[in-house]
Amino acid sequence: GDDVTIWWDFGDGSDMVDGATVTHTYDAVDEYVYRVYVDDGHYHNVTAAAIVYVLEEGANLPPEIVALENRTGLVYAPLTFNVTATDPNDDDLNCTWDFGDGSDLAVGETVQHAYSEVGVYTFTVYVNDSRGGSVSESATINIVSSDAPVADAGYDQTVEVGDEVSFDGSGSSDDVGILNYTWTFVLDDDEKELYGVGPEFVFGIAGEYTVTLTVKDAENKTGTDEVVITVQESDARSWIDQYGLALGTIAVVIVAAVAALMLMKGRKGGKALTDAEVDGPSANESEASPETSNEPGPPPQS
Repeated sequence: GDDVTIWWDFGDGSDMVDGATVTHTYDAVDEYVYRVYVDDGHYHNVTAAAIVYVLEEGANLPPEIVALENRTGLVYAPLTFNVTATDPNDDDLNCTWDFGDGSDLAVGETVQHAYSEVGVYTFTVYVNDSRGGSVSESATINIVSSDAPVADAGYDQTVEVGDEVSFDGSGSSDDVGILNYTWTFVLDDDEKELYGVGPEFVFGIAGEYTVTLTVKDAENKTGTDEVVITVQESDARSWIDQYGLALGTIAVVIVAAVAALMLMKGRKGGKALTDAEVDGPSANESEASPETSNEPGPPPQS
């Protein structure tokens, strides 16, 4: 490439100086515009300018800030704001943020803020050194709407009557954050509602229950998912249901056999009892008349 010639004009009426790197001393306190000229010898000249503030020796210099950048964020999402600032006098710096939405100011080099409405905002940071030196910097932020949350009600479960069922909605997600978990189902014609990411419940009636999880975010956007809970009778009751009829039949047979055995023991001398003997004497037979009684009576009168 071509060789270039670089000249500096310090803006204070002094002679121009050439060179890529130069030094200059100002004689008076003031604000000066200095310029640099670059020439390649072929009439291709460029120039640039800047301002230098010349203060008295020991004077307080204002802080310096790295420029903020424009950005985009989600509504209701906590956003982090950070500023990089230095002070030529090594003074301690105070940073104050105005988020441009009418909310309270925040203090600190790093702060967080959430916008509650969609829109474009100008946020500003003010930096001062408590000795009168201050500077500010602004940028814009575009706050956009969030997506609807995604619900995850967990895996289907099979339990027994009386078991405690633990629901699990921790797999649900949202780009801002889920504020509410609601679980709904019908039990014995009565609608039930449970709340929280992992509630617990005991089913007292066997059956198949479809439980719906609804999640909601800060924008009131919702997402749903379902989980099926199959509730079976307990093992002890199932055993009775399975073998109860057979046991009842056996019990009837045993009772009949015992009754037959008792009848057989009632035989006399190997002779089966007559129906009359089984039934016992009648009321008339138990009161024998005097004419047929075998009991001795008084002697006859002569």
